[in-house]
Amino acid sequence: MTSQQPSNSYDPHPETSSFRAVDPAPQPPLQAQVSSPAPQQVPKSPVAVVLIAVLATLCVVAALVLVGLKTGVIESNDKTSATAASAPESKKNDAPEQVAMRPQYPTLPAGAMSANDAAKAGEPAGNFNNVWIGSSVTSPQFARAVRDAYASNYVATQQLNATLSVHSEVTGLDYSMQCSDNGQFVTCTGGNNAVVYIG
Repeated sequence: MTSQQPSNSYDPHPETSSFRAVDPAPQPPLQAQVSSPAPQQVPKSPVAVVLIAVLATLCVVAALVLVGLKTGVIESNDKTSATAASAPESKKNDAPEQVAMRPQYPTLPAGAMSANDAAKAGEPAGNFNNVWIGSSVTSPQFARAVRDAYASNYVATQQLNATLSVHSEVTGLDYSMQCSDNGQFVTCTGGNNAVVYIG
């Protein structure tokens, strides 16, 4: 008789020896497990970038203009035609628009006398349409001629102080008049002791 000899093979896990071997599942590389991928960035359109830059620039310019208008750094003047200022003084709208922050009722020196219809009617000043005489040797006609020359010069140059050559219908001569602004009204002096106030 033959005897069976025990097998020399050792099975450390006898409970799983009947299962067949399975390959392990593939694992992602170690680096992919440690850090998450960066989110994808949408490429920016150059047109959108330019459009945003233009809009931002326009907003800044608009803000600067508004600040300039509010503070008086920029003066607003809708009248661009010099012919409007040289028209006869009897028309109410022949002067420049109200200059920024000028008083409608300036405090004139004692003895100032109205020289045109607007001043006689007590209409609001501030647009260089009202004119007054400041000396007894100044005629109303000459005062109105000074006002017309001043308004024409202002429309053309936007300068409040000016030296003007003004023709007198009374004497038939031209006179040099120095005009200076004090913030309330303009004083023009010259000729033969002529004094004219413009508001």
